[in-house]
Amino acid sequence: MSKRALYYKTLIINIIISFLLAEALIYLFKINNNVILTMILTAINCYCLSKYKEIKHNNKVVVSIFSLLISIVLSLQRKVTFTGEVHSNYLENTFDNFCLTDILRISILFVILYLVFSNVFNLFKNNKYSVIEKERELDYDEKFKYWLKSSFLFFIPFFIFLVIEYPGYITPDSIASIYQGIDRIPLTNHHPVLYTELVGFIMRVGRFFHSYNFGLFLYSLFQLTIMSAILGYFLLWLRKHKVKYIFIIFTFLYYISNTLFASYAITMWKDPLFGSFLLLLSLYLYDIVKNNGEELQNSVGITKFILLVLLIAFLRNNGIYIVIGLFVVLVFVFKKELLSFHITYLITIIAILLIQGPLYSRLGIVSPSVESFAVPLQQVARTITYNGNISDENKEFLNEILPLEKWKEVYEPLSVDPIKWDEEFNEEYFTDNKIKFLKVWAQILPGNYSTYVKAYLLDTYGFWSIGEQIEYGLTGSGMVSNYLDLRHEDVIKNITGFSIEKYLPDPYFIGSGTLLWLTVLSCALLIILKKSKTIIALLPSLFSIITILIATPVAFSLRYVFMVALALPFILLLPFIEKNN
Repeated sequence: MSKRALYYKTLIINIIISFLLAEALIYLFKINNNVILTMILTAINCYCLSKYKEIKHNNKVVVSIFSLLISIVLSLQRKVTFTGEVHSNYLENTFDNFCLTDILRISILFVILYLVFSNVFNLFKNNKYSVIEKERELDYDEKFKYWLKSSFLFFIPFFIFLVIEYPGYITPDSIASIYQGIDRIPLTNHHPVLYTELVGFIMRVGRFFHSYNFGLFLYSLFQLTIMSAILGYFLLWLRKHKVKYIFIIFTFLYYISNTLFASYAITMWKDPLFGSFLLLLSLYLYDIVKNNGEELQNSVGITKFILLVLLIAFLRNNGIYIVIGLFVVLVFVFKKELLSFHITYLITIIAILLIQGPLYSRLGIVSPSVESFAVPLQQVARTITYNGNISDENKEFLNEILPLEKWKEVYEPLSVDPIKWDEEFNEEYFTDNKIKFLKVWAQILPGNYSTYVKAYLLDTYGFWSIGEQIEYGLTGSGMVSNYLDLRHEDVIKNITGFSIEKYLPDPYFIGSGTLLWLTVLSCALLIILKKSKTIIALLPSLFSIITILIATPVAFSLRYVFMVALALPFILLLPFIEKNN
């Protein structure tokens, strides 16, 4: 057979296969079948098939795993019926039963995505375009001035936003921190003690000037200054790594073109500070990896790292798990080269655990545990609601926590709040019997595996699904009712009589689950480049999402993974920086 005949034969086969794949995809996902969509999908698949042989063997495993994961996620999403409201009941937010068709759907989607991502990954690896340009190194004074200018560029729009939304935003969580900080209610570790004491100190400064409103303004000013300084350093970091100015400009615009980041900068939440320090740690980790741990071979470098670790561990309750996970990875990667650092790091972790455990208990600082048991509570609640297989003895125990009929009445698939806030929920009994609850949860699992899986996927839906995002938990915009005379006012309007607030765009952002898969995509690209070690710089983002996937109390809340939103330019640029280096 001649080359021309072989070419046409291959082309016809590719078109037929592509057409069948396109039609299967349209049918299995119930997409409105139309000629244009079929033609587009056929063309894409045909092109991918024609390039199939160009895929290098060492990339196939990475492409296969990533394509399979995305195929599974998209197929699972199709089974979820989501009303758009977190607090809809179990008859409205539902999950279809698993069936054999799911395997076929995943298989078809896997083939299509494998072909597409194979070419995308090859294009990334073989493209000669560089995000790096030859630039001279900045001296110390130039770096300092660059950082100051960059920080000021962030400070200006954030401060203007604060003046418009004076004195800042507070939420129910903010009120709890304020009341604890100024000794109105007993101190707990539900909101980390360090953060609460910081809030209390600043609010007491405001009280000294006879205005809690002024205290809230001081807190907002403090937080937006910290965020501006860290984002300014991020621009300097990009400059030090010779990233082209166009990407530095795009990074700057990313943070100021959307009022989301300005909103977080003036919201009394622990998440903005926590996320900012995690971003700083990510940048430091990259430098550590690229210099083979050189930064951690002296006392100054170790001190900087330990200080960041302490801030992260004490600013959010999942911070300690991120710190521990990072320790395990660094010990595995660097082993004996950084022995003194590893010992210092380990001592730090032990000290944190002792402070947050025995010391807090001795001081009477309670660490509520209901929220960290959100997923098991949701799984048990769904099992009771759907009359699952539960022994009489276990029913008696669960009835002591919350009457069985109440479990069914208050169960909402996407939020544990109705359970933990129900007036009949015996929190004291639950706290005293946490271990027994886990035993009961484990005993119920074997006979209700499918129910447990559905409960988990619904309770974490917003953190693994692609493209799903709602306003719930997006920002803390506003001023909740309070007894401290905290009130909102537009200072610019008061002075000029003209308000620019109505001209500001509303905060918006992509879904938390999309952030997860963009981070995983970045990791896949680094593996293809044989720069797997650099993934360490992405671990703060990954561990942040993983800890939320283990213990989220609600399926949607961007603030729980705000660090990943803050680090997104770093996450997306990192593979290209590594490729060009």
